[in-house]
Amino acid sequence: EGEPFPNARGASFYRINPENGKLVYARDVVEPPFKLGDVSFSIIRAVAPAVKQQLRKKREAREAETGGVKTDQSSSKASSIDASIDEPGNGVAAAGLYALGAVYWFVLLLSPPGWQGLPGEPAWAVATDTLNEVIAESTDFFFVLPVLNKFGIELLGPAPAVHPVTLGVFNFAEAFIFMLLPLMLMTRKGRDLPTVKAWSVAMFLTNALMLPYLGARAGQPASTEWARAKADGTAEGIAEVARGEKGALSKAFGLTGLGIGVLSVYWALFEDPAVGGDLAQRFSYLGTLVTEDRVSLAFVVDIALFSVWQAWFIGQVDEEAPAACRFV
Repeated sequence: EGEPFPNARGASFYRINPENGKLVYARDVVEPPFKLGDVSFSIIRAVAPAVKQQLRKKREAREAETGGVKTDQSSSKASSIDASIDEPGNGVAAAGLYALGAVYWFVLLLSPPGWQGLPGEPAWAVATDTLNEVIAESTDFFFVLPVLNKFGIELLGPAPAVHPVTLGVFNFAEAFIFMLLPLMLMTRKGRDLPTVKAWSVAMFLTNALMLPYLGARAGQPASTEWARAKADGTAEGIAEVARGEKGALSKAFGLTGLGIGVLSVYWALFEDPAVGGDLAQRFSYLGTLVTEDRVSLAFVVDIALFSVWQAWFIGQVDEEAPAACRFV
């Protein structure tokens, strides 16, 4: 009756590399060895008219949508993929993130001294002591120099003296944003943006750059080209980029970030007791930091925002992830 009946016999599937013409994948789906004989034909004769009628209705509906132009299976498959991954840009979310970025820039970086009781100086009038503090913290990035010095290794010179609580807060924030890169690469959006470059600069500028980047990311639609490449197996690159899955990069960054995070907590609570004192003194010092030092206050705000970005990114990658995985 002009309507092919689906799944009526065995089938073979092949994939050819378009660059070299070589066969890269083959699968043969054979007919089952055990057949029902005349019974099966009786079943097919009974259901075939109803199935063909449904197929005809679907074909006529497709032709009506395309103005009578018939579509082949490949274009139908592409259309179904595009429909399943259709995720337009969210202008409201983009505007909200840009606005939050503007607030972050003004309040923590540009607001004048003493504005609304805010401690410290703005970036345009930073004091020499504050600048030296930032340089010292950056020099002790990920505790490389302090740990080497502990083992008597001073090939890179002595580590600058930084209060253990201050250094712990700084490196905890850096470990947090360090671990975000694999998640940023795995999600569907932002694949047309310079994600790695933005993350690299955000390691130093934290949410001052992260918020504008997230705003640009929210305003962009998801990449249908990547989703099609992922669906047909031709996407190239590391697992996070090619398939949106955890791979070696996720494991390496996760373990490194976890190690630095644990070390940061230990450093803030127990390292260098001659300077840091006991736990009560350290918590008191932390309270003083966030009320008198704008740089440390910014890092505490960064840690809170990074926890939100982590939960959001994990939700994009795995919608069924429990809350413990999103916020820990």
